[in-house]
Amino acid sequence: MSRTARWIFVVTVVVVTAIFTRLGIWQLHRLAERKAENARQVARRDLPPLRIPGEMGPLELPLVGAAGTTGGAVGAASDSARRDTLVWRKALLAGRYDYGREIVIRDRSWTGAPGVYLLTPLLVRSGGDSAAVLVLRGWLPSGDAFHARLAVGRPDTGARSRAVPTLLLPGHPAEELRIDTIQGPDGPHPVVAHVDPGRLAGLLPYPIADLYAQVTDSAPPGGYPVRIPLPELGNGPHLSYAIQWFALALISVVGGVIFLRASERR
Repeated sequence: MSRTARWIFVVTVVVVTAIFTRLGIWQLHRLAERKAENARQVARRDLPPLRIPGEMGPLELPLVGAAGTTGGAVGAASDSARRDTLVWRKALLAGRYDYGREIVIRDRSWTGAPGVYLLTPLLVRSGGDSAAVLVLRGWLPSGDAFHARLAVGRPDTGARSRAVPTLLLPGHPAEELRIDTIQGPDGPHPVVAHVDPGRLAGLLPYPIADLYAQVTDSAPPGGYPVRIPLPELGNGPHLSYAIQWFALALISVVGGVIFLRASERR
């Protein structure tokens, strides 16, 4: 190998090693961010439950849809800030389930069995104002993970108000929302793939919170809908990715040294 070729090879090895090392450090930064976010979520969950209505009325929630849509960048920023202070908080929601406008989330499994999730608007009222929070009540079995016997998941279809212990969660924004329908005991119900309050608001005649709530109490009499576990906190794959990048950096250095020594012996 000529002197020029050797220098080109060394510079290439150094650059590649630096890139691999930087990617490894970046994954460690991502890991630190994930741990900080997990700590924030744990701290939020440990706070006393909010009472809605109570400490907060419906109009104090970040609302979307119908009259709840906020106009302008300033209003959107304000709603975003309010939403960020509420997610991962426990909340006791007082209101009435609107089963007639229940939404089905398709393609959801439980212990390996196909099924759907039930997302039911819970109407909360205060001073004549009304709004709703979408409540993830649980899982129902479904052979095709689409059609389901919605009546089975309604142990009490009365119009009475109730207090529902929940955990407030951020939505899952989707680029587009495909809406199918199935026939329920009270008419057609929309079937979607994501819990995106911003897009689901168009399916309802009243404003809804720009977040959703997952029920945290035990399953109702009859066992349906099955309560699903709360989102788990994990560190993700960042540490393993970092180790892989650092391993590649080490391989590039060791491999480069071996190659240079072998070329010198020729």
